[in-house]
Amino acid sequence: MIPVGNYSKCPKCGREESAKNIKTEEKIPVKPKVGKGAVDDENVFASYEHKCEKCAYGKAEVVDQGIKYSDEESSVLLRSGKCGWSEQISKKTS
Repeated sequence: MIPVGNYSKCPKCGREESAKNIKTEEKIPVKPKVGKGAVDDENVFASYEHKCEKCAYGKAEVVDQGIKYSDEESSVLLRSGKCGWSEQISKKTS
């Protein structure tokens, strides 16, 4: 229905109806979202060769958390590609 003044007119059949009698609620079907290439069992960003202490998976994602204060070094974590367990790499400078 296309509103025209105080009434609406259907573009297909030409039927006219008063605007007071028209229901404005319309149900629109919701389409489910489908992802392409989703992988549930492993992290696709895990490309660094590292054996996880928890699950013994052979690849990890490198996560750099940056610095908190200007005189500190950045924190680097290795996150397992399978279980998500994170291990911190400690840099020893002397």
